[in-house]
Amino acid sequence: MLILAIVVALLPQLPVSTNAAASAYFQFNDFSTESTSPTEVNSNVIDVAGTFSNVSSSTITYKIEKLVYKSTNADGTINYDVAESTIGSTRPVITGTSAFMFAGVSIYDGLNRITVSGANSSGNIIDGQAYV
Repeated sequence: MLILAIVVALLPQLPVSTNAAASAYFQFNDFSTESTSPTEVNSNVIDVAGTFSNVSSSTITYKIEKLVYKSTNADGTINYDVAESTIGSTRPVITGTSAFMFAGVSIYDGLNRITVSGANSSGNIIDGQAYV
């Protein structure tokens, strides 16, 4: 797992467009899924909680990315670069059959993208994103 995190960190940073629709697999309790209206928080440590469906609970992970403005397309879509990234090292607390929580997650100053990922029954990795 550590080797995977190091390899991912060494990959070139590509421009990021954040015009994606809300995930059908992950829903967040307290955070916006729109990069244009991120949830304001007053701390660099947060709890990331929500629900999941059609995902194996044992495969759920998270990643935090600090986004910085790059450009705006003619259609108004804002593009960001990933300035910093952290892959979570803890497993979520699963409550019932469909609720998850990562406690004490450190985030960066500025705009953060939280990506929660997991594998569906076909083994495909799917994710949901929130912005703070």
